[in-house]
Amino acid sequence: MARGEVCFIGDEVTAAGFRMAGLRIVVPEPGGAARAFRDAQADAAMIYLSPEVADEIPFADLTAALRGADPLVLVVPDIAGRKTPPDLPKRILSLLGLDS
Repeated sequence: MARGEVCFIGDEVTAAGFRMAGLRIVVPEPGGAARAFRDAQADAAMIYLSPEVADEIPFADLTAALRGADPLVLVVPDIAGRKTPPDLPKRILSLLGLDS
């Protein structure tokens, strides 16, 4: 992957739309989402993740990546709407016992 590319990591069906938009796509093998994400972080300028892929990335790593800007990381819904992106601020507040 060339530095500066925009990458989508997720399922094949959702990836097809991102491919048509010119993004580099990665459909990880089962259990390979975290590795695919680390590989993309080294090269991509921006990374879109499906919620399923985001769930497979260790929470601390995903949180740090979402807060950073190099590369910019976003969790987007899949095409079928099977799962919505995680509400990380709500989850963090819950873990700290500050949820209402």
